[in-house]
Amino acid sequence: MDQCQRLERIVSACLACWAVVAASGCQQLGLAEPDPVEVPCASCHTPDYQATKLPNHTALGFSTDCVSCHATSAWKPANGFDHNSVFPLTGKHTTTACQQCHTTDLPPPKTCVGCHEPAYLGVKVPNHVTSNYPTTCEKCHSTSGWKPATGFDHASVFPLLGKHATTACAGCHTSDLPPPKTCVACHEPDYVAAKVPNHVTGKFAKTCETCHTPNGWKPATGFDHAKVFPLLGKHLTTACEKCHTSDLPPPKTCSACHMAEYKATKVPNHATQGFGTTCESCHTPTAWKPAKMPSHTKFPITSGKHSKFTCLQCHQDPTSYKAFTCMSGNCHSKSSTDKEHNGEGGYAYTAAKCYQCHPQGFADD
Repeated sequence: MDQCQRLERIVSACLACWAVVAASGCQQLGLAEPDPVEVPCASCHTPDYQATKLPNHTALGFSTDCVSCHATSAWKPANGFDHNSVFPLTGKHTTTACQQCHTTDLPPPKTCVGCHEPAYLGVKVPNHVTSNYPTTCEKCHSTSGWKPATGFDHASVFPLLGKHATTACAGCHTSDLPPPKTCVACHEPDYVAAKVPNHVTGKFAKTCETCHTPNGWKPATGFDHAKVFPLLGKHLTTACEKCHTSDLPPPKTCSACHMAEYKATKVPNHATQGFGTTCESCHTPTAWKPAKMPSHTKFPITSGKHSKFTCLQCHQDPTSYKAFTCMSGNCHSKSSTDKEHNGEGGYAYTAAKCYQCHPQGFADD
């Protein structure tokens, strides 16, 4: 036993790693195998522990139980170390070389911005600094990559609707300043360029969203035409460019657009008969015909048999509506009229005489 005990003292410092060798030594001497002796790694490897700078074991307070991270085969790789217990390695962090983060003998920071502040400061579109973006990178970005910033909720700043949803970021973020949020701030060139109708001369409001939507400029579904000019009847189906023929707003009076029709009308001839140019007095937006005369002051035609006659039945000369007849068609035939007026003084079978005695159109006038 004395020989074996001496052997134990010689190898006691290495017994934890070389227990098999020690046992073999006893066996070679023909002695009984000794009881295992627990010898801590640090009793031999404290200099290695203290000399390690990446990471600095001493500064970080790493355990001196070397076998918790290292194997007897070699120091590296330290396969027993669970990095996730300190900082989870996910995404691109899993393929990043240790020395890129462990640049000194001090532990690297655990916050994103602690390592990535240069990236934060270097971003210009959008400019994170001038836009007062938070430095909690993980709110918008993931460890998979800076782009796309899938965690960023653009709707919390400016909702991306319609065509804005497919517009490239650089289309709006043209500088290192945050883009404006009002429509006209980006789209004033479109406002100025619009000619039919001309938004500038028409003094249209610059609140684009009042008439337009993010789906497209046309149709301007939000524009209430009735506030400017009600679209009724045939106006409702008339193409915009028929009325908006220039970059000036079209007139609102009927005759300003329809004077050609006024002059071309021959039955009755509006020009020679001195008809008014307030078209709406007789016509409606539904159609030119039928036209209802607003007043017939010389002879009542709103009731009775006369209300069913057309203008041409009485006014047969389109060049002069002052001329009229009472004897057209089957109206007041000469034989029946002569019979009715037999013995009447001053009677004559003429329209002028009829009107002289019957100005209201009644038989007993």
